[in-house]
Amino acid sequence: MQRLTPSGTGLFSTGRTTHTGSLHRASRRHLVPPEVLGVLRRMPWFPQAVARYRFQAFADCLAHSERLQEALIRDLCADQLMALEPAADGPDTLDTRTEEDPGAERIAGLGVHGPLSLTMAHALGPGQGGRLYRDHHGFVVLFTVCYEGRPIAVAMDGNDLQQNEVMDHVRAYTDRHDLACEDLQAAEFRDVQRALPGPLDIAQLCFRLIDLDSLVKASRAKHQATRLLPPTGLASRGAGVPGPGRHANMVRWVANAQLRRPPLPAEGEDALFALFRRSPELIERFEWPPASRPGFEE
Repeated sequence: MQRLTPSGTGLFSTGRTTHTGSLHRASRRHLVPPEVLGVLRRMPWFPQAVARYRFQAFADCLAHSERLQEALIRDLCADQLMALEPAADGPDTLDTRTEEDPGAERIAGLGVHGPLSLTMAHALGPGQGGRLYRDHHGFVVLFTVCYEGRPIAVAMDGNDLQQNEVMDHVRAYTDRHDLACEDLQAAEFRDVQRALPGPLDIAQLCFRLIDLDSLVKASRAKHQATRLLPPTGLASRGAGVPGPGRHANMVRWVANAQLRRPPLPAEGEDALFALFRRSPELIERFEWPPASRPGFEE
């Protein structure tokens, strides 16, 4: 049985970064491989991120991402990694703002205010729940890095419908204990970690690496193509299940929150870029309409 070391009060990790030889298989299923996780451990924000990570309830991505964003900012301010300027409504108030249809550079620029909540029309990759979450998906952008002139988001996503090797073990655990994914807390994450084979780490579930320019372009194209269509999808799959509402592409930030230090040290960025050069498919890229990919369904 693996000996675990805690990372805050949420996900637990072995701390290993075993080399897997090929990164392609893991990235196709939207699971950051151990090499990437090893780099992300260099984030001063890593303990707060894994401690706060939880799965969203079904179809609750927007509220979930906003709660995660706010909790992360408060944690980072408490640990003096960010600063919160007094707002008109009180010294501890989060001055949240939203903007529709942001561009990739705009999203990256708002990163000076810390984690962002981002909602996009085409934010799920193949086989990651898009057959049910057909209209939009919300997640948290922790921060962005600029790689070869393009903003790449280091994101956290509580998607309960994601498909990857670690999630297979999560679902086996929830089935065995008659739980929903959103019920899992720190103790349950520890139990799942103990059952994971080889280099797999439950903290891999937290993170995604997203090319923001392609995400924005694909989401704009999808939103434009579908905005006049009648609602379909979730509403037809069961009573009481919300259907698509043609939700606008949107970014949410906390205007009175400010970075006090970089989210990832320069040497961490260099290590991440080296992995990108070696395995470009680590970065999720998007297109609309989506290309057909064998073995996956939208």
